[in-house]
Amino acid sequence: MPQYKRPRAEQIAVGIGVCAAVCGTAYCLHKYIFTPPSLLMAEETAKMDIEHQAIDVPDIPGAKRSAFCEELLDSYDGITTAYEAYLRGAEISGDKQCLGTNLNGSYSWITYNEVLQKAADLGSGILELGYQPCPETFVGIYASNKAEWVLTDVACLTYSMVSVPLYDSLGADACTYIINHAEISVVVCDGNKLPVLLEKADQCPKLKHIIKIGDVSEEDEQNAGKFGITIKSFKDMEELGHNNPKEKS
Repeated sequence: MPQYKRPRAEQIAVGIGVCAAVCGTAYCLHKYIFTPPSLLMAEETAKMDIEHQAIDVPDIPGAKRSAFCEELLDSYDGITTAYEAYLRGAEISGDKQCLGTNLNGSYSWITYNEVLQKAADLGSGILELGYQPCPETFVGIYASNKAEWVLTDVACLTYSMVSVPLYDSLGADACTYIINHAEISVVVCDGNKLPVLLEKADQCPKLKHIIKIGDVSEEDEQNAGKFGITIKSFKDMEELGHNNPKEKS
């Protein structure tokens, strides 16, 4: 049976099509691989009509909203603060898992309701030390990502205090700078970060209280006491607040 052969003109057309597809693909790959993302974004933005990117918000000078939304919500279900978002979460999923801690490969969970209660206890404990429930109270957090980090942050939200993360990625001096610049006098601290914090304590005259995540040893108390610093465990602070609850603000 004779084999069918494409006419030469058709072969040429197919070859040109394949060549064009290969060249087009190569051009696109070259452009998107070797062109900086910022330049690509600028090119795309330049194609947009600036008159249709944003719309002025009535009665709020300088404020704009996206032109793609006819109606833009200013809040969701009455939630206007981060603390109200946690309350909403507890309302919907109160006894469901919220924060988990990895213990030897398996997770130990606390619920949304427990998060709010523990945060209120911790916040009350901090206030019991003599601090005020206001935005002028700064609470340092010197710890890795963990449940206690979030609980401290929610405790601050509960009582209108401000959480200030401390980072030593640029060295211990960076923590010293943050503590002094923000005039932080209470810090929630990981156990393995405590030596670093105390090493610089003589350079942080405002630092008066350390809340250690983990057990506090007699040695910890002695080392902190050299600088006039009181140190308590995270659990002890929760218990202190639980026994001396404060009105949420």
